Amino acid sequence: MNSKGRTVFEKKLPIKYILILVIFLSANAQAKNYYVSSNGNNSNDGLTIATAWQTIAKVNSFTFGWGDFILFKRGDTFYGSIVVSRSNLNYGAYGTGAKPIISGLSTVTGWVNLGGNIWEAPNVGVKGANNLVLRNSSIQQIGRYPNADAANGGYLTYTASTTTSITGPELSTKTNWAGAEVAIRLNRWEILRKKVTTHAAGVVSFVAHASAPRLNYGYFFQRDPKTLDQDGEWWQDGTNNKLRMYFSNNNPSAYTVQASTIEVLISNITGYYNNVVISDLSFIGSGKTAIYILAGANHKVLNCDIINSGAAAISIWSANNVIVDNCTTKNSLGSGIQISNNNNNILSSITNCVVDSTALIAGMETSNESNGGDGILNRGGNNVYVTHCKVLNSGYVGIGWYGNDAFIKYNLVDTYCKVRDDGAGIYTAEN
Repeated sequence: MNSKGRTVFEKKLPIKYILILVIFLSANAQAKNYYVSSNGNNSNDGLTIATAWQTIAKVNSFTFGWGDFILFKRGDTFYGSIVVSRSNLNYGAYGTGAKPIISGLSTVTGWVNLGGNIWEAPNVGVKGANNLVLRNSSIQQIGRYPNADAANGGYLTYTASTTTSITGPELSTKTNWAGAEVAIRLNRWEILRKKVTTHAAGVVSFVAHASAPRLNYGYFFQRDPKTLDQDGEWWQDGTNNKLRMYFSNNNPSAYTVQASTIEVLISNITGYYNNVVISDLSFIGSGKTAIYILAGANHKVLNCDIINSGAAAISIWSANNVIVDNCTTKNSLGSGIQISNNNNNILSSITNCVVDSTALIAGMETSNESNGGDGILNRGGNNVYVTHCKVLNSGYVGIGWYGNDAFIKYNLVDTYCKVRDDGAGIYTAEN
């Protein structure tokens, strides 16, 4: 209080800022909580626990206001993909118990015996390029030849290459692999995946790549029904919406088999929004990326668990002021946590996270080195933070970072470059 009875705040704060503050507080006061429970009803208003909604589809159909909270009941599981529909929204949890699960998995049933330990079942809704099948909650190796446990780590050798083909004595004409996918080690740090267009006289041809594969790094075939010869291997028939799997005990009923039918579990694909907060949720079984945010600013992903992802667990692109804190990712076939922005973003921070088992299956991981294989990748312009994180068992780099004013400290990295090499536990290069 000054001599005239006015506070310093009243004296110094310009009128225009007072008006902005009033508008901010007014909007914040009008923010509402909306509740979602597996026992709810989509005919309800969602405004109380007793009148909760039931499904993600209802959430996606509703028009929310500034600052609203969408809260899922702890202990419940919700199937589907959440679509962020505006700026200034908060997605979280209510109640007690385990974090709510947002799931992209569907159970596969109706198995028919095709003979030779190979069974087939319909799985409507699964993409032809499906990359995620679980058996008793464990990710299964897609069918490949040679198998991963064969000689030379399951790689064949080619002796000549061009931008459209590889040639070698092991490219036998006994099996024609046209229509399959060939996974080629272009070099030490990258695996190229291409559909085989023709296979004849020891030459495998494919659509042109920018550079010819380097010799002596190896290749294998996958994504073809002829590869199924080992327990748990699978092939997705995208044309007929059917899944084939090899059961060594010839008994599918002994297992729960699930395939991903949702590619992204939460995203802002409808617009470039700001101030999106995602907290206290579990995401399981995305066909591609579990949490995907594109552009905008001031996003936070807090206290989330992401398990069994077909590509990346968390992927945030071209956004400023991003915070990912206290999150756990496990069994991501692409990257664990990825923030990428080359346009001088102000802040990108990854802290207190545990990232375990990333990109460990060759040919199923994201092969482009800029987009996959890292446990943590923080690519920014300025103020890049990765601190107090644990990164365990990475197929490529443990922690990758690029940018200025970087703080990469107090992290534990244990085991990296298990599938690709010429990386490091903590890696950077001139950007």
